[in-house]
Amino acid sequence: MRIGTVKRSLVATTRDPRLGSSSILEVEIDGTRIAALDNLSTHVGQEVLILTGCAAQTLASDMDRVADAVIVAIVDSGTKPLE
Repeated sequence: MRIGTVKRSLVATTRDPRLGSSSILEVEIDGTRIAALDNLSTHVGQEVLILTGCAAQTLASDMDRVADAVIVAIVDSGTKPLE
């Protein structure tokens, strides 16, 4: 899993039906932006956990979706990083 921040919602009125009704969000992870499927009603600015690659494909196929990045949790809080 990776941690990222939601930057914006992407609107695609014409899309592959295998994406279903999932929202598509742009998420920044370590300075790189990716598109991820969202079924959690995530909002811009929220920190999220994302599955990518094979793990995301497995989860998406269980939901009858196609994806290589899926938001699986919204981060509520975390501890201060060790220094």
